[in-house]
Amino acid sequence: MSVLQSAASPWPVRIAYLCAAIFIIASGSVNLLYGLAKGTDPASSAVWGAVSVAASITFALSWPALIRSRSLSGAIVAIVALLLSGGYSISAALGSAGAGRMDAAAQEKDSTGTRKRAQDAYDTAKAELATLKPSRTLGELLAMKAGWVRAYPNQAWALEPELARAKRRAELETAMATASGQLATTPAGRVANADAEVLARYLGALGAEIGPDRLNDLLVLLTVALLEMGGGLCLALGLALSGAPASPTVAGAATPTDRPTGHQRPRGRPLRSLRLATRPLARPAWSIGSPAKAARRSPPGGNWPPLLAAGRPHWPMSYSD
Repeated sequence: MSVLQSAASPWPVRIAYLCAAIFIIASGSVNLLYGLAKGTDPASSAVWGAVSVAASITFALSWPALIRSRSLSGAIVAIVALLLSGGYSISAALGSAGAGRMDAAAQEKDSTGTRKRAQDAYDTAKAELATLKPSRTLGELLAMKAGWVRAYPNQAWALEPELARAKRRAELETAMATASGQLATTPAGRVANADAEVLARYLGALGAEIGPDRLNDLLVLLTVALLEMGGGLCLALGLALSGAPASPTVAGAATPTDRPTGHQRPRGRPLRSLRLATRPLARPAWSIGSPAKAARRSPPGGNWPPLLAAGRPHWPMSYSD
């Protein structure tokens, strides 16, 4: 009967365990932030943070525990640990990932709205300024009006319309400067859910009309599933790779280091010579005398290798190459 001897390469196993460590650290970090935010004071935040990290590690270890379990009770315990810790970890990751995407979307909306309002104000002021007739500067006109009022207090000033245009021009220029400052200080909004937008566009090109909001929820689920299940799956892959079968060998087959023992001749090798052992053998003390006395002096069981014949020990023949 043949027996398969397993000898897997260590590098795939190490890579799988390294990926498992990365996923576990990432999942534990997300759960830690969730647990710290869940507490109401430093003590409760520390407790919930530790519980969240332990849940993430338990969820990762539940996968290989379930695979390697050899008893019904062990499988039940692994399934319970998988469900409880997995439910908590996935809920924590969903809350963190969903909150992050919603915050990014809100920041994008605020930034885009601020820039849009500033740009609209700038464009409106610029368009109105282009329609105004030329006029002298506001300071010059105000000085002229003050002199006219001192010289002719009871007469209306004829340049009052031009003064109004100059005032409006100054107001529009101030509005344009303010809007330009807002545009310069407000950063361009970063697209929060670019993956959902692009995926919705490609799915629409293929005929599947799915909105970006629905795709955003699905992408959150995909990200959380990868983050939380990646550690356990990589551990399971590492265990599977560490037990990968290599080239089979037959039990009992001769290997280069095997040596024939006793009267055993190496399998598959021809018998080259057959000779008697020529090394002189010491005569046992118990064999001196007649064969009958030698038989009486032999140890109990009589399993000594020499064959007594005519008072002389004869050793069995041996094969040698």
